[in-house]
Order: sequence, then C-alpha cells, then structure tokens
Amino acid sequence: MLVAQALPELMGQALTGGVHTALLLQMDGSILGSKTITAAAGEELANAHVVTAIEAVALWHNYTGVTAPIAGDKGAAEQKLRCCIVECEGRTLCLMPVSKLLLCLLADLDVPLGMLRKKANVLADHLTEPFDGLFSQLGPSYGADPDAWAASTR
Repeated sequence: MLVAQALPELMGQALTGGVHTALLLQMDGSILGSKTITAAAGEELANAHVVTAIEAVALWHNYTGVTAPIAGDKGAAEQKLRCCIVECEGRTLCLMPVSKLLLCLLADLDVPLGMLRKKANVLADHLTEPFDGLFSQLGPSYGADPDAWAASTR
C-alpha cells in the first residue's frame, strides 16, 4: 500500500555516503516526490530540483531512444534501459525506472558507482509494486501521453 507521507522517509534512507538527493519524477519532468540533505544554501535547492528533474528526464528519453534493439539480436524484445549513470556538472546522476516513473539519485563524484546503483535498485524495488498497483487502478492510458491522460480526466 502506498502512503504518501512515508515516501520522503523511504527516499531519505538512500541519502547516505555521498548521495544527497533523491527525486521521483513523472516522465514529463514533474516532481512527484523528493528528499534532500539540506545544505547551507537551502534556498538554492528548490531551483536545483527543477533543473535536475528536467535534465534527468531529457537524459532518460535521449538514452532510451539510443538503446533501441539491434536487428537480429535474439534477446532484442527484452532489451530495455534499466539504469543510466551519468557524471555531469560536478555530480553523478543515477536514473532508474520505477513503474511509469523515473527515480533519480544525485551523488558526489567520489561515490562508488556500484554503491549508487545498488541504492537505486533497492529503492526502486520498494517503490515499484505500490506504484504498479496505483497505475493499474488509474488505467492503461496513464503515463503513455500525459496531455491525453489529463484531458480524459477532466
């Protein structure tokens, strides 16, 4: 069962060892949930979330388009991008799909990539089942085209 108040607490469990931000994004870039270890300049973090969300979704869409199955590959139908780790702007972003959402962890450059991916995997595993249940109740059209879904719910 998905409890909205527990989402930040659950996401906050990944914020150790150099991982400082966890974002749960819709595929259009809107932020569904976030947790950040506050810095001295806390007022700058709100804008950083929006910029990071836009970057993360753009990266995800670009890389999922590039990783199309290769013709003649036996397992081509099952090939999907499951994780994307990118170093940019003095930080490391780890992107992972969670149901029809995107999980984004931001970490310092010195965080081991295997540890970052493991944290994303564990968090994604905990979030996938509740969100799959939620999206199955909302219907199959949710997440396919955000504008079409929004229009159908009016």
